Amino acid sequence: MNILAAGAVGSIAAYQYDGDVYEHNRRGENLLMSSDMAGMLGILGGGALGVGIAATQLFMDQENGLRHARAIALTSASHVTLALVIARERPGGRGDYLPFKSSFPSGHASHVYATATSLAYAYGYKVGLPAYLLATAISAGRVSENSHWLSDVVSGAALGIFWARASYG
Repeated sequence: MNILAAGAVGSIAAYQYDGDVYEHNRRGENLLMSSDMAGMLGILGGGALGVGIAATQLFMDQENGLRHARAIALTSASHVTLALVIARERPGGRGDYLPFKSSFPSGHASHVYATATSLAYAYGYKVGLPAYLLATAISAGRVSENSHWLSDVVSGAALGIFWARASYG
C-alpha cells in the first residue's frame, strides 16, 4: 500500500505542474527529446515489449515469467478500469486510443514500470536498472509529446510498480 500512497502523493504533486508542462511541450522549445524519439519510445512502450519479455520468460524461466505475466495482467485490468471510471481527457483534447477518455493513468507508463519492476525482482539491479531507465524514457516521451499529463505517467508508474511488487510478494 505504501507504493500506491507514494504514487497518489506524487500524482497530486505532479498535477500542480500539468498545465505548465503541457504549455512548455506545446511551444516545442527545449524539449527532452525529439518527436521522432518520443514516437519510437511510444511504440516500444505500447505493451508488446513487456508481453514479449514475459512470453520469453515463460519458456526460459517459468516462475518469473508467470509472475511477470500476472503483473502485466493485473496492471492492464486496473489501468483500463481506472481510465474508464476517471475518464480524463488527454492534453489538448487529443484523440484517444480506447473508445472512452483514458488519459489517467498512463497505460504505457504502467506497463513499462510493471515490466521494469518484474525484471528487477527476477534478475536484480543489473537488469532492473536499464529497464527502469527505459521505462522512464518511455514515460517522459509520453509527456513530451503531450499524449499524457505528467500526473498520468506518475500514477501509471506507481500502478505498474505496485502490481509487479504484489506479483513477486
